[in-house]
Amino acid sequence: MVDVNKVVDKIGCWHVPVFLLIILRSWPLNFHILLLSFAAPSRQDHWCARPENFTEIYSTQEWKDLAIPVVNGKYSRCLVRKFEEFEGKINFLNETQKCSSWEFDTTYYDWTLVREFEMVCDRSWYVSASQSAFMAGIMVGNVIFAKIADRYGRRKSVLWSTLLILVSGTVTVFCRDYWSFNVARFATSIACGAYQCTVISIMMESLSANKRMWAMLSSLGWTSGSLILPWTAYFLPNWNHQQMLYAASAIPCLVVWYFLPESPRWLLASGRVDKAEKSMADVIRKNKVKDIDLDTMFADYRQQLGLEKGSKIDPGSISNPTYGDLFRGPKMRFRTFCILIMYFANRLLMFHLTFFSARMGGNPFWGFTLVTILTTPADVLTVFFIRYVKRRPSMFASFVGTGVFIVALLPFGEESFMARVILCTLAKILNTMGASILGVFASESFPTVVRAMGIGSAYTASRIGAMFSPFFKELTDFAGQGASAGLSASIAILGAISALNLPETLNKMLPDALADVDPEVYAPVKGIIKERDQSRGQEEAI
Repeated sequence: MVDVNKVVDKIGCWHVPVFLLIILRSWPLNFHILLLSFAAPSRQDHWCARPENFTEIYSTQEWKDLAIPVVNGKYSRCLVRKFEEFEGKINFLNETQKCSSWEFDTTYYDWTLVREFEMVCDRSWYVSASQSAFMAGIMVGNVIFAKIADRYGRRKSVLWSTLLILVSGTVTVFCRDYWSFNVARFATSIACGAYQCTVISIMMESLSANKRMWAMLSSLGWTSGSLILPWTAYFLPNWNHQQMLYAASAIPCLVVWYFLPESPRWLLASGRVDKAEKSMADVIRKNKVKDIDLDTMFADYRQQLGLEKGSKIDPGSISNPTYGDLFRGPKMRFRTFCILIMYFANRLLMFHLTFFSARMGGNPFWGFTLVTILTTPADVLTVFFIRYVKRRPSMFASFVGTGVFIVALLPFGEESFMARVILCTLAKILNTMGASILGVFASESFPTVVRAMGIGSAYTASRIGAMFSPFFKELTDFAGQGASAGLSASIAILGAISALNLPETLNKMLPDALADVDPEVYAPVKGIIKERDQSRGQEEAI
């Protein structure tokens, strides 16, 4: 039988492109997903602009003192006092009116999207809407490219998505109105969705059961990207320059793709036996694997399928799974729903905390960086948890702990900057660990034939959560911080309950056929190869 786990168990040169891609793909993901945190900051102060002929008469501070009303101890961002001119004198009245144009504070930010598209006051929700639209695009990319990856291969999916992110990211730079900007960003977000589901599938299918802690390299890439992001905005205060750099960040992925091997597990699952044999021979050669008789292994496999070497499997003998297969059997359906809920909850809380860390108070660049640095130990701890700790209790603790620390933020306002940093950091550590463990947990739970589609569906659920996360700011403004904290805690509890309802997967063999999860439903008609499904008395071949 073909034992892929035994072939890929030794880490070596063959794995290098896979590891590089899982790290490097996190940079364009991070930069594009979090672009608006610094390119369209809600904290950039603004006020009604002086009439053109007033700029030489009043300084900025004089204008604010005379013309801008104070609301809740702060200068209004959206109202200005009416004034009248009489005999060369200017009298400011107690009546107010809405602004028609604005001036912006450039202490921390300069030419932002907020300034260019005037996303302030009645249009302030445009920022959250833009972020939600981007998350919706990722959801579309998850669905489309997961199907492409399962049907045409992981390498093709990576190539097409990399080219798309390069082109659309560059086009975004030249958009000069809100709507064209969002159309270009939507195309970029589709590519980001492809990066998520496809690359994690390659990663998991290239590792044996006891080497899956290497999947945390994805978290390392995200963390390093989060450290680069705020200082890119600091040194490149024009959003156009930031966007150009972020688009170019996909170029290293294109270089790595040239050396990227196709997943041998996918090659077998899709019936490409000769290519799978060649791929695994490449693994053995590059990683210097010993004591594996690949010729005998594949000879037995071909005999089981009734194939001659060099012959092709009849396409009619291969089942082509669909998204419907994730929900057809009761066990598979329940497993899928639990994973979808966990991804929804984890990512909603993740982006809520990420956006919050950029507006906690104080210097936004240092605040974001400090939280990221203090969260770094999560990457180290995650290696230990993935290798030795069971998935279910790990995820339960992650969700419950994240919810507790978010609720603990309630008593602290912007004046309690360090208290906010500490509590936000603790919540992010638990949430980040949960995200890395969940990526492994989900990949271990879905069978090979639908793994990319399963992960794609999970990321789709995560994007629904991420679409709602920007509006936590509006919820806090409307109903208070208690409402957003209570909602966060409820969602965390929902994720924790879902984690406890999944089967444990630590150090277990990856399921390959749908029948491995739901044999009563899928065994007669579904599986990697129909002939193999008829021999279920033997151990799974892959």
